[in-house]
Amino acid sequence: MGIEASQVRKDLQNEGADRASERRSYGLIGKVVDYHPNTGTKKAGGVCRCGRHKGEKIEVWEQHTVDVDVLQGNKIQKLYAVPCFVYSQGVIDKGFTKNDRVWIQFINGDPSMPIATAYYREPDQIELFWNNLSIRVAGFFEELLPGGGLL
Repeated sequence: MGIEASQVRKDLQNEGADRASERRSYGLIGKVVDYHPNTGTKKAGGVCRCGRHKGEKIEVWEQHTVDVDVLQGNKIQKLYAVPCFVYSQGVIDKGFTKNDRVWIQFINGDPSMPIATAYYREPDQIELFWNNLSIRVAGFFEELLPGGGLL
């Protein structure tokens, strides 16, 4: 019984050490620094115009990957060529842009195998303006209805 209790205690200590040192993480939020597009074929990589490659040819495995800055505690870690498992219709067809937020997960909790699984793009000011305008115009016409717009 004493041996089992000490083993449980040791397991708890190791798990706490993993969490405290960020050796094990279920996911992190990062910001895209560079995006490496699908510009080549399945056998030959294409040309990448990102800040790191500057017009050089990239490897096939580096297509549709991102370079990401991830905040871990009080330090920023740079992750290079993180594969993207984010697919969308229309919005992401042209790839990520700088400062898109991405959710980075680690395969089986291994920090050497990150993947980007979700993203968020801040709307630009013109998009916000048109959204606000359409909501206000709709609200104005709703008030013109009989009963003050209450249905």
